[in-house]
Amino acid sequence: MFDHGKYCCKIKRNSRANLLLPSHKSCATKEKRRMARKKGYECCKRYIPCSRCTTTSIKPPAAPIAPTGSTGSTATTAAGNCPKTHPHVYYNGGYCCQSGKEKVYAPQGDKCDGSAIQRNSLCCEGDKFVKCPLSNCNSFQGSCPATHPHVYYNGQYCCQSEKEKVYAPQGDKCDGSAIRETSLCCEGDKYIRCPSGHCHSFIGCPATHKRAFRGNHGIHCCKAQSSESTLLLPSHEKCSSPSKRKSALNEGHECCDNHIPCPHFCPLPAPFWGA
Repeated sequence: MFDHGKYCCKIKRNSRANLLLPSHKSCATKEKRRMARKKGYECCKRYIPCSRCTTTSIKPPAAPIAPTGSTGSTATTAAGNCPKTHPHVYYNGGYCCQSGKEKVYAPQGDKCDGSAIQRNSLCCEGDKFVKCPLSNCNSFQGSCPATHPHVYYNGQYCCQSEKEKVYAPQGDKCDGSAIRETSLCCEGDKYIRCPSGHCHSFIGCPATHKRAFRGNHGIHCCKAQSSESTLLLPSHEKCSSPSKRKSALNEGHECCDNHIPCPHFCPLPAPFWGA
């Protein structure tokens, strides 16, 4: 069966290939036909319509069929999430894939083209999937490590920098702006693969700068000497001279000279102070 119904094809090359009509876009040129063969497809030049035929080509079903054996659909998970073993949700929340990429299946177009798997993808690389334990799932999310706190590439990679690398062919997803989950480039290529398969950005201050405090332009993380002091940015009035710093310290304030911006959602102690 292909394109507009069932046909009988006279083919010598590969009896187990997925068949395409010559009008299919994958058969438009000699180069495209060669690439189609590499992916398991064959352009059938000699065919006739058939009203009583059975289909022998290996064509994926309209929806995934739960696999059997060790990759069966018995995996348990937190409510609403794919399991850690198959962290990537696809098929509009109905299935979870072990791989972060789609399977290549030309008839489904850009929903099965081997690119990064997304919620609306229809194919899973290697068919290594499980059915969502509930009626609708979200991707499993671990955390990027503190050394590479910023998630990007649809949750599959973690970047050390908070900015994208500039790479013009990828447009606004690699233009040097603040990195986000949908970004495709990491400044300086200082990245690692998400340890759990699908990550969110690191939550909290890193181990090198443990203490969170509010400054002039948001939350900062400080490498502070005292765990009891109230933290201030060096630009604060109380930190403008050695004598004022000494007085501030006597009042329970510490001028934080070694600080970094909060990587992603750093909870403040209660009560918190600072400026």
